[in-house]
Amino acid sequence: MFDDELDDDASSPGGPLPPEDRLWRHPSEVGARSLAPVAARPTGPGRIWMIAVVAGLTGAAVAVTTVALSGGLRTRVIEHQNPIQPAVATTPTTAPSAKTVRRLVTDTAAVVAGIDVQVGSTRRRGSGLVVRADGVLVTSEALVRSADRVVVTFADGRAEEGTVAGRDPATGVAVVRVTRTGLTVARFDARTPQPGDPAVLVAGPPEQGQEPWVSPGVVSSVNRLVAGHGTTLAGLIETDRPVPQIADGGALVAEDGTVQGLGLQLSSADDPDAGYAVPIAVANSVATDLLAYGRVRLAWLGVEGDDLPDGLARNLAVTGGAVLSSVAPGSPAAAAGLRSSDVVVDVDGNPVASMAGLIEVLHQYRPGQQVVLTVVRGKARATMRVTLAERR
Repeated sequence: MFDDELDDDASSPGGPLPPEDRLWRHPSEVGARSLAPVAARPTGPGRIWMIAVVAGLTGAAVAVTTVALSGGLRTRVIEHQNPIQPAVATTPTTAPSAKTVRRLVTDTAAVVAGIDVQVGSTRRRGSGLVVRADGVLVTSEALVRSADRVVVTFADGRAEEGTVAGRDPATGVAVVRVTRTGLTVARFDARTPQPGDPAVLVAGPPEQGQEPWVSPGVVSSVNRLVAGHGTTLAGLIETDRPVPQIADGGALVAEDGTVQGLGLQLSSADDPDAGYAVPIAVANSVATDLLAYGRVRLAWLGVEGDDLPDGLARNLAVTGGAVLSSVAPGSPAAAAGLRSSDVVVDVDGNPVASMAGLIEVLHQYRPGQQVVLTVVRGKARATMRVTLAERR
């Protein structure tokens, strides 16, 4: 049991902003399901479309974004009046070599398809990523929104009529199905990439019979918050190259050939030259829920909070954490004994450096699962078991 409060000399965070100053959204939880390996495919005729990348990212920014979870783990209130972005790469980095890019194109061509969408008289072409051998692909929700017709073209040149099996605007992810089976499935890495890591964006071919479109670059930051397509998307991977229309729904690939993200065509007022991707584990989890339930299941914790200020972190002798500004009555957090001013520093052995970090860790859990939180109250530490509920 805790027997003291935060020290009187420590500055406590302010409460949440009023509702009219908030922006609501519900990101998806993260699944942990492995996918089959990618089969290599010889590079065919045509030319590789490549964008050169200027290397070298320096400096860092401190993330102090207020995030609230009063409505649920995925129903977030993001107080966005002072959006300071997460840390970027602090050491010089270089984009993958031309040889590495060609290898990655060969390795991933079979799992990245071109997607043609007809909306009235308008045609859009983007990409999709194969996540199940029985014809399931994930793609950009904005790409297939209001689609009258969807055609999926695979690396072997075969085109299949597709159907939109589900959409989740809150994460920017949609699921497309085709009747074709025996597809090569993406091999993915659910670990969050680090700023400075090389990354290659691979899209479906611009036209049938051509090579995939590729753009080599580096990861600039993670856990980004970006407004776009009528909502605000959180937890995104940011790279140093923008995502064009052809790569909307394409694969963000690490140097080892694993897929780490699903590219989204978004633009940020902070950096119009940046590109963004949904972490692949989020996209995979959204697909699983949409196919199984027709909706994305919402795990509810029931707290509002902020990133722990540096001064208070030093006072508490921690490197970071999520300081709670309020706990919803009747919520799982309240039932477990959490209360305002508690600082969450760990979830099931995973350190929590910020409010966004707390959300990111909790995304891997589903409603009904139990998590163990390490909480600092005053100078005392304790563990609390919380059973997450489902938001209805």
